[in-house]
Amino acid sequence: MKAPRIGFLDPGRDYVRVKVGFSWPAFFFGAMWASAKKLWGALFLMLLVEIGLYALGAAAQAQRSMPLVLVQLAIQLAYALARGFFGNAWWRASLRRRGYQVYVEKRDAVT
Repeated sequence: MKAPRIGFLDPGRDYVRVKVGFSWPAFFFGAMWASAKKLWGALFLMLLVEIGLYALGAAAQAQRSMPLVLVQLAIQLAYALARGFFGNAWWRASLRRRGYQVYVEKRDAVT
């Protein structure tokens, strides 16, 4: 079963379809995904979070603290899940801000 998608049409008649639901590319690729989708605000925040997580991981390794390593891993997993759950919504909001309009495809009626 295919995931439902929402279509967007910009004034220049460019058409984009955005999946509804979890974004696996945002989950796995984070900042690279945000850059590819031109989500500059999200990209900036993702880079800040990733720098903070890197610093936390480095501090945990330097102190050889297993609880701190586990906290860092839990935060990293929660961060990746948040990217996945909210990624497509961020992309849809960005398209709307750039002037894209929601486009409803006309389908043939079933008789």
